[in-house]
Amino acid sequence: MLERPRHKIRLLVAESFDLVRMGLCVLFKNHASIQLVAETGEVQGLFKLAAEHRPDVALVDLQLTDCSDIEHITELAQMHPQIKVLASSDFINKQ
Repeated sequence: MLERPRHKIRLLVAESFDLVRMGLCVLFKNHASIQLVAETGEVQGLFKLAAEHRPDVALVDLQLTDCSDIEHITELAQMHPQIKVLASSDFINKQ
């Protein structure tokens, strides 16, 4: 039998696409083992909210900036090594 976590996992959602971000927030809003502590659609908000809320996990869109790079994820991991970062992307290579 699975043990219930002693505390809820504190989650920060950073997603550039409004509809996806709203859906993720609804999904995690009343989750039994996850507490949504903050959400943002901008890279500046990611760093501010990570420092303010100190989440356990950050679900981060790779495309928070105009170019699809991972520099913001690397910077977040260096600034807050205790945060586990899960990266997502909807990038489609159209070659």
